[in-house]
Amino acid sequence: SPLAAQQQTANPSRLTVDRIFASDEFRSEAVPFDKWLPGGAYLSLQPSKAHTSGRDIVRTDVQGQTEVMVPADKLIPPQSKEPLNIEAFEFSKDFDLVLLYTNSARVWRTNTRGDYWTFRRSTGKLTRLGGDAKPSTMMFAKLSPDGATVGYVRDNNLYVEPAEGGIP
Repeated sequence: SPLAAQQQTANPSRLTVDRIFASDEFRSEAVPFDKWLPGGAYLSLQPSKAHTSGRDIVRTDVQGQTEVMVPADKLIPPQSKEPLNIEAFEFSKDFDLVLLYTNSARVWRTNTRGDYWTFRRSTGKLTRLGGDAKPSTMMFAKLSPDGATVGYVRDNNLYVEPAEGGIP
C-alpha cells in the first residue's frame, strides 16, 4: 500500500536506492588534486592567502615545507577581477610552464570539456589557448615533451598550438 511505502522510506535506519543515489547523504568529500613528484614532494591546489576566491599551486616536500609555485593572483585574465578556477594542471619538465584546465563541462559521466590556459613562471605571461573557441569546448590537452606546444581536441579535430598561444 502507498502508506506502507511512505513509512518504509521515512525510516532513517532503512537503506534505500533513493537514499544512496538521489540524495547527498552518502556523498564523499572531495580529495585535493595532488601530483606526486620524484623524491616524495607533491603539487596541490590550495586556497590562496593573497586572493580569497583563488587557489595557488603549491609544492610540498616530505618535511612539510611548502612553496607557492603559481600564486592565484598571477592567474587573473585580462578584463577579469577574479583568478582562473583551476581544475587540473600539468607542468613542463623544467617547471617553467604550466598548462591549466578551467571552466569544465560534463560530457557523459565526467567533466572532460573545458578551457585551457598556459602560464609561464619566468615571464608571468598568462595565455588562453584555442583561439576563437567557444567556452568549454576543448578536450584532453597535453603539453609536448619539450613544453613548446599543446595538443588538444576541439570539434572532433586534433589541434597543436604553440604553448604561448596563437594557432599556427
